[in-house]
Amino acid sequence: MFAKLYSEFIRLYDVDRLHFIVSLSIMTIIIVLGIILSRKYAKDKIIVGSLASVYVAFMLHYMLFGRPFQAERTYELELFWTIRTAVETGNLLYYWYIVVNIAVFFIFTLFMCYLTSNSKMSISVALLLSVFIEVSQFIFKLGMFEFDDLINNVIGIVMGYGIYVLFLKIIRKLKK
Repeated sequence: MFAKLYSEFIRLYDVDRLHFIVSLSIMTIIIVLGIILSRKYAKDKIIVGSLASVYVAFMLHYMLFGRPFQAERTYELELFWTIRTAVETGNLLYYWYIVVNIAVFFIFTLFMCYLTSNSKMSISVALLLSVFIEVSQFIFKLGMFEFDDLINNVIGIVMGYGIYVLFLKIIRKLKK
């Protein structure tokens, strides 16, 4: 079964054996840590914490560990080049990159806000994870370091926090 999973993974993502083992190991560690840490909380926090652990594992895989090594480090320091390129070329793939970067950190921030109930910590962790991913992509030649990705991630973080605060206000009004 493991061999079949491995060969299918390699076929779909075009990654080498080391990438596969590292990615699977990190995903397993994150899930196990999430389950261990969630034992201190109520059932709803355990469920959300477990879901968040799986989400983070897949997020890191998609944005970092599941990418093939590149020959050179790549970066794009021009601000808003993704939007400009999307508008100029009409290529939907660039719009997709923008939406995914916003959505991934929107969801992550919702998880963090719910689990920590500490807005400063939630936002800080989300920002640090965003920077970690971009810097790691550059250092380990796993993608392109882009200021646009950081900006889109921050937009997702702000939106996630805003929606969380809005839901809290609505819930408080409904409870009255």
